[in-house]
Amino acid sequence: MSVFVRYPDDWIGVPPCGPLEEYSTPRVWAQALVDEVVEIARAKLSGDESEALVGALSLIATDTAARGVQASYIFLESFNGPVHYVEGEMIPRSAVGDAPVEEIAGSRDPDVIREPTLTEIVTTSGLRGVLCVRHAPFDEEASHIVTLRATYAFEVEGGFFVLRNATTDLVGFERFREHFSELAATVSEE
Repeated sequence: MSVFVRYPDDWIGVPPCGPLEEYSTPRVWAQALVDEVVEIARAKLSGDESEALVGALSLIATDTAARGVQASYIFLESFNGPVHYVEGEMIPRSAVGDAPVEEIAGSRDPDVIREPTLTEIVTTSGLRGVLCVRHAPFDEEASHIVTLRATYAFEVEGGFFVLRNATTDLVGFERFREHFSELAATVSEE
């Protein structure tokens, strides 16, 4: 069995970049993407606006590659941002023992500043999972900055598949929540 994310049309999958890939560097991919999207939308971006968007997208793709993220997806509210980023990862059952799906989603996050909220989800393919939304300090040095962490987790053959998003823009997340839910609804196991 394999897990698939058939992301909606308004989402962008971040491809692998490198000498043997379609795009040699994240910057080459980001520039090609911005050029294509601007042409399709028949939009006019200034040089600075285009450069800012290319820079943000290439930074995300570079960070994704550096951290070895298995899959990542981007949602743009507009050409001027914000850019929402989601990571996808398979977690083998052998790495987490008998942990339940709620725990994989973050229900036992030790850094939370209030009780996490858990919401059950059923994808369009019938796969069952859970969304865990929690609030925690950004890090030890910036404990006054609150980060919202949202994780969808699905139990699949051999382990779990998760989709993660984290942001310090709490209001922005509420605008993004529906789009994140639409992405999670496309997860299937075949």
